Amino acid sequence: MFCNKCGAQIEDGAKFCPVCGAPVEAQAPQVNPGTAIQEAASPVPDEVYYAADDEMQGFTSLQTRALVRILAIGAYVFLPLIILNAIFMKDKKYIMHHTNNALVLTIFIVGASIIFVIPILGWIVGGVVSVFCTVMMILSIIAAAKGRTYTMKILGKIRILKF
Repeated sequence: MFCNKCGAQIEDGAKFCPVCGAPVEAQAPQVNPGTAIQEAASPVPDEVYYAADDEMQGFTSLQTRALVRILAIGAYVFLPLIILNAIFMKDKKYIMHHTNNALVLTIFIVGASIIFVIPILGWIVGGVVSVFCTVMMILSIIAAAKGRTYTMKILGKIRILKF
């Protein structure tokens, strides 16, 4: 079970989160027979990863969460970290999710820069794409800082990296 506030893993039966101290609400599944058929027919939701899911050998859980969040945020602001994460963190789904987002945004920003060379129409399209990618990057960085993933609007289904 995970904390609804910070995403930390919580032992079953705990009343408070050991990391942030937030009270733990009972999360008992409720099944309504009338909606069971609708749920079976609905598409499977996107997987959600948390920083606490990626364990790092030799680190405490607090150090692991901090290191994983730094690697996820770093992929957005330090481009060589995209390559390093893709090579060395293949088994860390949370890091790979954010690394993939950063790679997709980087490709679209480079594309917008190329389109920006075209007078008038290129300036408009390139500017809109750049602003959109900047907003998506800010939202993704905020989610990474909180230890959560962010499925980007429109670009969220693009997966370049396998994880």
